[in-house]
Amino acid sequence: MIPVPRQKLDKLVTKMRHYDIHPIYLPDIDYLYGESHPLYAQLNDLVSELQEYLLIANDDELGGTYDFLDSYWREQIQLASLLKRDAQTIRLVATYLIVCLTHQSYYDVKRYIKADYREQSEVLKHTLS
Repeated sequence: MIPVPRQKLDKLVTKMRHYDIHPIYLPDIDYLYGESHPLYAQLNDLVSELQEYLLIANDDELGGTYDFLDSYWREQIQLASLLKRDAQTIRLVATYLIVCLTHQSYYDVKRYIKADYREQSEVLKHTLS
């Protein structure tokens, strides 16, 4: 598996929660909304960084990254095309990898059971005051 910039990913998840954008919708941001979407710049930056990692990765790392993707996203990609380092396939894998990684933390319920959740929640700050 390729290295993943966790800090950037965590910041993206925070912004996704703020705008109520679920991970499944990330691939549509670029195509449907472009630069006008509030997540566009941050998402595009992360996709570009992952593309660079994918381009310099060896075949084992590419295979590991491919295997990490959920089965739905693997069905969208041909492994042979990824191993040839096709530009469009590399971009799709980077985007789908972000979807899978953000899905893990976006739907993590552990944060809701913490004692300080109410103080940290942006939504609850506005609704409770």
